[in-house]
Amino acid sequence: MAQGTRKQARAVGETSAHVAPSSPTLRGRWLLLARAVWVAAAVGALGQFVVSVPARYNQLASPTSGVRAALAELGLSASGYALYNVTLDSIFVSVCAAVAAVIFWRRSYDPVALLVATMLVVWGPLNGLLVLTPSATEGMYPLLQVMVGSALTFVGYMAWMLFFYLFPSGRFVPRWMRWLALCWVLFCGTWIFTPFGPPSWPLPLFNAAVLILWGSFPVAQVYRYMRASDRTQRQQTKWVVFGVAVAIAGTLTSIFTVGAAVDLPPKDVAQRML
Repeated sequence: MAQGTRKQARAVGETSAHVAPSSPTLRGRWLLLARAVWVAAAVGALGQFVVSVPARYNQLASPTSGVRAALAELGLSASGYALYNVTLDSIFVSVCAAVAAVIFWRRSYDPVALLVATMLVVWGPLNGLLVLTPSATEGMYPLLQVMVGSALTFVGYMAWMLFFYLFPSGRFVPRWMRWLALCWVLFCGTWIFTPFGPPSWPLPLFNAAVLILWGSFPVAQVYRYMRASDRTQRQQTKWVVFGVAVAIAGTLTSIFTVGAAVDLPPKDVAQRML
């Protein structure tokens, strides 16, 4: 009987060793503070996007002669082209904001869930890669841009990085990923806030940094999925990472088809559109 009890206890111990520890939860004042900060960031990011929509539409509806000629060859009007791009950005941002709101409403006490909601609601409208609408107001409000726009963009990219490095357990796996996280902070911080950021680096160094840092995101998730996640966390990873991948792939597809002429020099428009 005693030997059977010891075997059972050993089996339970081995099983529990494979179950990833649960992430901490926010309570009391910390929860209220986190919610208030999230709401402020969401209002700032979405507000900047909404304010930029008319400016972006006017910018695209009055293209150069080269862009207008390329659009005419495709049977598109400048106004229709402007409406298409603004609508595309608006749909992407709206979906990100809606999903973020649901996550915030139901699981704002969970730091990892709050991180995902922050990534969606801040990085979504202000990423500058998939959504170009906020770029239309650059230079119009310099002080506001520095104090709000740049700061929120930095927060969005920090949330983007932490999402890939921490989701779903809230811990760096493997632990040395925290050093890549520090490199990402320096990479984005110098890019956004200083004149000597990555765009000023030699091209080989810039390409190497982009390849290592951006490449580490899927590597971190694959490693975590294969080596550290339990069954529940693997299911979470499938749904969340799949959703992010589909959103990005769909937006990139549209950008490199009809949206290809959005920010090209006039001489390159026809070739890219073709």
